[in-house]
Amino acid sequence: MSGRDFSRPINWAEDLPEFCSWSLLLVAVVLAQIGSILLLLGRPGLWSWQALGVLSWFSLWGALLIQAFWCITGRLLVIAVNRIPNNQRPGKIGWSLCWLLLWLEAVVLCMAMAQFLMMIDHGAGFNLVSSGMDPARLVITAGVIGALLSGVLLRYTAIWQRWQLQTRQQARMELDNLHARLRPHFLYNTLNSIAALISQRPNAAIDAIEDLSDLLRQSLQPQGPLVSLTREIELCQQYLQLMGWRLGDRLQTHWELAEDLEAHDWKIPPLTLQALVENAILHGIQPLPDGGQLDIDIRSADNRLQIQIRNPLADASDVLDSGANGTGTALRDLQRRLHLVYQQRAKLDSISDQSYYTVILVLPRA
Repeated sequence: MSGRDFSRPINWAEDLPEFCSWSLLLVAVVLAQIGSILLLLGRPGLWSWQALGVLSWFSLWGALLIQAFWCITGRLLVIAVNRIPNNQRPGKIGWSLCWLLLWLEAVVLCMAMAQFLMMIDHGAGFNLVSSGMDPARLVITAGVIGALLSGVLLRYTAIWQRWQLQTRQQARMELDNLHARLRPHFLYNTLNSIAALISQRPNAAIDAIEDLSDLLRQSLQPQGPLVSLTREIELCQQYLQLMGWRLGDRLQTHWELAEDLEAHDWKIPPLTLQALVENAILHGIQPLPDGGQLDIDIRSADNRLQIQIRNPLADASDVLDSGANGTGTALRDLQRRLHLVYQQRAKLDSISDQSYYTVILVLPRA
């Protein structure tokens, strides 16, 4: 029923749709009202606004009950299957039986609600529905309509779930590709810095290589889409120490970490802070003959993390190294990674005046 691709193992926790969702509830309510109209249209002699109102009310509660049962059943299935070893978990047959169980739940609930409606309508003396139709026929008709509409709802849910899975898989693959591109880019720029030291300060180049080995040990380790802010700060400090061997007194760094900042509790994409600092040095500090001060301000407020990087600007006539403009790859990749991880919840802005260039990154708590 779900049209699932069985070429890969079933992941019950991900592949089984999330039935406890507001979007599914909205679709279920709409289909329930359609079912009420179809039930009355099948018996023209029963049509009245009062009868439609009663049927709509019971159909609404029927839709709520169906989704509640699907929500509970889905979660119980995931819990039960996750307790079974991977090599013993149900395959295609078990998956089909799962969808059949959900469908049968909806049909039985529709028939039960129809029977309950007949009892209430007849017992209260309204006779809006019960007087014009045989009770058994009404229950069977409700079961048939419920079977059709619940099948439509399950099919919609399966298609929606498959589209979400494909979207997440594509985003995950793109994010992995961006991470793979970022590490060689970072290594390339760092090696360029050491290469410049070899002819100018050979002894410093040796120390820089030792710093680089320790830096690469951390930055090139396998890691997930998010790492702790504490680790990012340590990595950035090592990078600044490495750049200090090349730029010497031309690079001054000022850190401003808020007193209430709990860096170990925050998670951000790897090499986010380093990419911003690297961009500020290559485009702001390095081209200046006398260098300048790099200001790094990190604070949190209202469950959001704000990172502010400020570097001095120079006129074109004052630029020392015109080849330090770079390609902008790191920042473009950073913006794309932020979009993949946070969608529209992350914000990356820049402010430029005559003397300084400031980048402000605002991230939500992951």
